[in-house]
Amino acid sequence: DNPLTIECYDFNSNGKHSLIG
Repeated sequence: DNPLTIECYDFNSNGKHSLIG
């Protein structure tokens, strides 16, 4: 896990979290 990476949950895709840099 990268502390500089914002981890956002995108339930509109596959219910999985997407990594937004």
